[in-house]
Amino acid sequence: MCSRHNYNPGEHKNAIKNGNTVIGDGPRYKGRGLIQLTWKNNYRRFSSYSGIDCVANSELIASVMSNAIKKEWGLE
Repeated sequence: MCSRHNYNPGEHKNAIKNGNTVIGDGPRYKGRGLIQLTWKNNYRRFSSYSGIDCVANSELIASVMSNAIKKEWGLE
C-alpha cells in the first residue's frame, strides 16, 4: 500500500477504525517523528499528551515529539 495524495480510507482495512476517515488522511497522518507515529487517532492521543494540536498541524509532530522526549529525559 503506497501513501498516495488521493488516499482512500476504504483501501486499508484499519484506516477508519484508526481515525483516518477523509481522503487525504493517509498522507497527512503518515509516520513521522522518532517513533514514526501514524493514524489520526494516535496524532490525537499525542496532541492530548503534549498540549499541542498536531491533528490540525500534522507537520509539527516530529519536532513536538522530539521536544517532549528531551523534556521527559531531562535533555533540554
